[in-house]
Amino acid sequence: MKLYTSADCGELCDGARNLLTARSVKFQEVVVAVSAPETFEELVKVAGNANVPVLIIGQRVQRGFDPAVYHGLLDGAGFPRAAPATGAAKK
Repeated sequence: MKLYTSADCGELCDGARNLLTARSVKFQEVVVAVSAPETFEELVKVAGNANVPVLIIGQRVQRGFDPAVYHGLLDGAGFPRAAPATGAAKK
C-alpha cells in the first residue's frame, strides 16, 4: 500500500496519514517533490495527475482524502477497524 503526499499538502495528507496510522495499517509514504522528478512521474503514471493525497491499495487508486471512502477501502481489503489488544486485563 502506498500513500502519495507532498510537503505542502497540509490537512488532507495529514488526515490520510493519521487515519492509516490509527488503523495500524503499514504503508509506504511517497513524498512527491519538484526536486525529485521521479516521484512526480510515478504519481502521474499511477493516478493520472499530480494531485495529492493518493492512496494505492492493490489495484485501487483513491484520489483525494475522504475518511468514509478510506475506511470502506480498508474494510474491503480486510484491515481491522481497531488495533488488536496487546494483552488481557487481569482482575
